[in-house]
This record gives sequence, C-alpha cells and structure tokens, in this order.
Amino acid sequence: MPGRIPQSFINDLIAKIDIVDVVGERVDLKKAGKNYNGLCPFHNEKTPSFTVSPDKQFFHCFGCQESGTAIGFVMLHDRLTFVEAIESLAASVGMSVPREAGSSRQEISANKKLIEAIAKAMDFYKQQLRISTAAKKYLQGRGITGELARDYQLGYAPSGWQTLENGLEGVGLEALVEAGLVSEGKNKKHYDRFRNRVVFPIRNVKGQTIGFGGRSIGDDDGPKYLNSPETELFKKGEELYGLYEARKSNSRLHKIIVVEGYMDVLSLAQSGLTNVVATLGTATNETHFYKLFKYTDEVVLCFDGDGAGRQAGWKALERALPALSDQKQIKLIFVPEGEDPDTLVRKKGAEHFNQQIKNAISGLDYLLEQLSIPLNLESLDDRAKFYGLCQPYIDKMKAGILRDLFKQKIDQIVGLREQTKQTPRPKRSFSEGPKVSRLEAKLCGYLLKYPDLWNQLDESFGENELLLINRCELLSAPVKQLQKHPTLGSEELLVRLIDEPAYDYFCDLLGKPVEIEIEEMEIEFREGLRRLTLKLKEQEELNSPDKLSEVASISDLKRFVSRKKNKINKL
Repeated sequence: MPGRIPQSFINDLIAKIDIVDVVGERVDLKKAGKNYNGLCPFHNEKTPSFTVSPDKQFFHCFGCQESGTAIGFVMLHDRLTFVEAIESLAASVGMSVPREAGSSRQEISANKKLIEAIAKAMDFYKQQLRISTAAKKYLQGRGITGELARDYQLGYAPSGWQTLENGLEGVGLEALVEAGLVSEGKNKKHYDRFRNRVVFPIRNVKGQTIGFGGRSIGDDDGPKYLNSPETELFKKGEELYGLYEARKSNSRLHKIIVVEGYMDVLSLAQSGLTNVVATLGTATNETHFYKLFKYTDEVVLCFDGDGAGRQAGWKALERALPALSDQKQIKLIFVPEGEDPDTLVRKKGAEHFNQQIKNAISGLDYLLEQLSIPLNLESLDDRAKFYGLCQPYIDKMKAGILRDLFKQKIDQIVGLREQTKQTPRPKRSFSEGPKVSRLEAKLCGYLLKYPDLWNQLDESFGENELLLINRCELLSAPVKQLQKHPTLGSEELLVRLIDEPAYDYFCDLLGKPVEIEIEEMEIEFREGLRRLTLKLKEQEELNSPDKLSEVASISDLKRFVSRKKNKINKL
C-alpha cells in the first residue's frame, strides 16, 4: 500500500484551493451577499438551499444537511475515497501528492517506474497511429473519429518483434517486461507483446494508464483481442475500460452501462453515450459492482441475446446481489441475437439504443422470472420448490429495505400470508442525539470540524483531565481516535467513528454551522474543556462514597449536595 499522505501537505492543499472554485466547477453558483448559493447536487430541489462560504471555506445544505470542506465535497460529489479526493484536488492546482516514508517506499518507486514506462509506451503508440494508414482506415471503418481516438488515447502497435523496445528512449528492458509490454520467449529472446494492433489504453480512476488492450487488424496476428498481463498495477478483475472517461465526461453518473468489448464502449461514446464501460476479458464480478456503485446508483448490464450472453447476464446478476441496496440497483438488457451494442447502435442509432436502456428489466425481477420458468406456480409442490430456490439469493443480499421487499415479493408469489413489515428509517435529527450537555456537544462539534484543536492543547491539560474526558459519553470517542492518530483530518476522523452508536449525531454536529473564527474557536475550545473537566470533577465528588462518608448528619448531607449542585450548575 502507498505511504500515508502527510497532514502538512493536506493543510497546504486546503490553504491553496478555494472551495468556491471547487464547487463552482460542479454546481452553478450565484453570489448572495458574502456567500454563494445554488441548487444542492446531493438531493433534488427547485429552490436553492445549498450555500458555500468563502470565508469559512465550508459548504452546507439546509435541505439535506450535507456539509463539509472542499475535500468532503469532492468525496461526496465525485464519489471518491479520501485519498482519491486529495489526489484529484492536488492535480487541479498542479501539486504532487507526497507520501510519508515507510516500508512501502520501494513499492512506490517500482510502481512509479512502471507508470512512467507505460506512459511512454502510450505516447509511442499514439504517434504510430498518426502515421499508420492501415490502423486509421480500420478505425474509420468502425465509425471512430479522430476526436474520439484522441479522447480515449487510442494508438497503434506496429508490426515487428522489437519495435517498441527499440523505439523508446530512457526506458529499460526490465521495466518494459514488468509492465507487460515486452515478453520473454522460450529461447530467452524478448519480443513486443502487441504487434499490428490498434491499442486501447486502460486507465485507472486517477487517469493513469496501467495497461493496454489490443485489437488485431491483420489475419495472422494471433487472437483477435489481447490484453496486458497481470502486473503490480494492472488487475483485470478490478479494472473497467472507459470508467475514467465516463467520469471525466460527467462526474455525477445517474447510471453506468456495462458492455463486453472495447469497440462497444467506443461506438456508444461516438453516438453520445459516454456513460459506458467494459470488463477486460473477464466476467463482471463482485469487485466490479462495488467499484461501479461508488460512482452511480444504477448499473445496466448489456449482453448479447444468445444463450452465452444470457448465461453471462445470470452469472453477473448473482455476483451483483451482495452490492445491491435500496439505493443501488441493477438492470439488464439483451441485444438481439447476432448483434452487439457496437453493431446495434451503428445500424439503428443512439435513440433506439436509449429506448432499450429505458426498457431494461430489473435485475431482481429477472432473477425471479428465470427461477420460476421451469415451475408451475399453481402447484403447491412447485411453489415450495420456488421458495427454496430463492432462499440462497435472499441470503446473499445485505440486510435492508430492498432485501425485505424482495423477500416479501417471494412470500406473495408462494402465497404466504405473513408479509415483512417495513419500518421506515428514522430521519436524523440534531435534537435526537445522546443526552449530553450542550457544552460537551459544542466541544465535540468543534473537534470534529478541526481535529487539530486537540494537538494545540497546552501541558496544563494533564492525565487526570484526560481520564475525565475519556469517561464522557460523546467526546471520548473522537478524543481516543486522536490520541492514536494525531494527524487525522476531519473527514478521516468521521470515517473512523462510523461504527460508534453516536455516528449519526457526529454527522449532525459536523454539519452544524459555526459562526466564529478559528482563533476564537481555539480559545473557546480550551476554556470549554477546562469548564467541562471541572464540572466532571465536581460531579465525581458528589457521587463519591468517601466524600459523603465525611458528612456527619442528614442536614449536613443536604447542604453538601445542594452546594455541589449549585457549583456544577454555575460551571
């Protein structure tokens, strides 16, 4: 795994970027006094409730309550991990993301060499395409324009056994072999893996080329399609061709269409459908679905209508089940036998294909339909068999509304009277959090927004005070995380609190706007902790058996309790 990104770099990045610019690239903002307003990208609304503060470098939606920094916005909007968001923002301002030194330094260096070798190979292939009449004629015959070839960085690997090796300067043979661009024969001689092929660069979500697919344009050049072998960078079962390009064309993808080949992706893109990806010679698997659902809520699988295509669709559906939820859905379309998306869209146009997508069948409906085909559901025996066939698929699904509805549908089909009662998800409310003091909630909100406040405490905050804080119902969880990981940022801290019972309340606290400057907040945080620990000490004394035993009479006991309560209330 790559080394950790230094917190100092994250701080420098946040200081360099402007949240108004970051959000403005993705949302239409209008100036409204000191702030900017717009329609929230995280829920449907007609009246703007989404605001961006350039002074606080913070966004907040009063409708859906989403809020955070520029990093948090990019994570939510572009559906990126924390590290991916950092890398995306750094690239936008021309900064290179450093990594802290550690055991992974050699791995980082090796990967960097592979990426550089592949990047130079891609430039070589692109140059060769410009001068190859045969390759350009092939692409033109498939309806691929120069603009599309440029957008997808298409290239051409010329004939010859060592053309790439001899054509690249500054790239060693060892790096080319490790990158899967050059192979070693039985006689220990080396030869180019891709020869006389149109080359399709495969890019990861960061836009780095990590491998290639090659399509033969000759009669005697081996298999029609050939992919890079598995390398440290390139895992066929984890990557998808066209995902980077799809996200680049539209960071908010309402649906993603999965097809089986490179040319299917390109033909559909040529027709204006840019939300299309393809697997890399492997079946669509569970890893693919989890990856796709990071960037969209709906995946449409497109397969050939023959027996093999329907079998592939069935297997893909089985693998998708663990990733499905009430927000993540899968649909299926099968093109007519003898056709594929490439030929279909070229024959009948994008409008016809779009209609096919609109008519796509729900994956779960298709599953039930296929399981019931050989059965007579009028028969009690077959209904019982149907129920048994469905059970393993129910078990694969994660607990939630979609699984409950799916099971309820099966119960209705087999005639069971008992139906699953749906319990609506409670709406998060700031007032429904743990029963803690306003002071503790306020301090916790400050700490979640600016975790560095904890590191700025002076030595007067000692072990006794820390012991008291760690007994707090709310504040103890983030404090314990920051003791273990002092350099956590706001978003990373929230991720580490995801399994806490008060997680929803933490989200509310993070989203609650703060109206004071950071310097004032630092003072309030220190003073607030002092008051909270004093209050906790007094409360501890009030509940201490040793202290109570010192009180001689009942009347003295009442006076003691009264004094303590008054003192606590004043703090």
